[in-house]
Amino acid sequence: RKVGTEHHHQTLTAKDVAGAIPAIYRGLDEPLGDASLVPTWFLARLAAGKVKTVLGGDGGDELFAGYPTFQAHLLVERLSFLPVGVRVAINHLIQRLPVSHNYKSLPFLMAQFLKGLGLPAEIRFLLWMGACGNSERHDLLSPDARHQLQRHNAFEDVTRLVYRSGLSGGLERIFYLCTKLYLQECVLTKVDRASMAHSLEVRVPFLDPDLVTHAFSLRSDYKMRGRQTKLILREALKNDLPQEILHRKKAGFAMPVASWLQQDLREWAQDLTQPSLVASTGILDPATVHRMTQEHLSHKADHRRSLWSVLAFLAWWREAKNS
Repeated sequence: RKVGTEHHHQTLTAKDVAGAIPAIYRGLDEPLGDASLVPTWFLARLAAGKVKTVLGGDGGDELFAGYPTFQAHLLVERLSFLPVGVRVAINHLIQRLPVSHNYKSLPFLMAQFLKGLGLPAEIRFLLWMGACGNSERHDLLSPDARHQLQRHNAFEDVTRLVYRSGLSGGLERIFYLCTKLYLQECVLTKVDRASMAHSLEVRVPFLDPDLVTHAFSLRSDYKMRGRQTKLILREALKNDLPQEILHRKKAGFAMPVASWLQQDLREWAQDLTQPSLVASTGILDPATVHRMTQEHLSHKADHRRSLWSVLAFLAWWREAKNS
């Protein structure tokens, strides 16, 4: 009412997702492990029934510090003095907490946070944004894939990228990587594939070149301070948006993957992780994939990120094989 917009709502269920997944991954030229591809695909379908072109908000979080992750990076740097023994003890305590498949559960967030303690900003970024750590990735790969990738170090690629940027501050490096890698390689790719599947054009005002250049010239305290994010955007829009919208907690656009895999997506996950299909990829280790799937489905562990990435790859692989 405040800005004169007309809103349309759609409730997305796990059954909707299970029915649409073959079509979603059939339309991809490469696998995408970001689970938010799925709700984005449904949103694009809904919008395409009304209009042919839409405006997207992509870039606002990356350029103006909208993610809580940015605050976590600051906190990590303040806690970097903690001895290794203390970190190990805390990690053991977290592992003893009951497994929770709730969206952004406390054990999940704490475990993610501890991964970054004592590490350079760019490595911390990779561990927090990635699906799994080095040891888990090693186990997931087939022996042949491990052999072929034994000399490859993803950390070195990112370290080299940061070095070339010439940025020295930890937070500035995070802003840069979030834009250069996450926004460019993940978010924009996801939105493009989901929208083009329904012949919908998405334009991104936040990525106007002049605005991007200006955003990178701003000090971090113009973007975030304490627990407040996107400061300069909130200030610019304070007279145009209601207070409840202006200061609303960030909602994100993720599915409750962890719990849905135990419910309506359970059969789909079990079907995809059959040893014969996993082995046919030549990349994944069937035994590890089976173990990870069973641990998650039996509530013994929370493998939401790594398991979804595996399932997304297998869903894409099966569609690509059959096409």
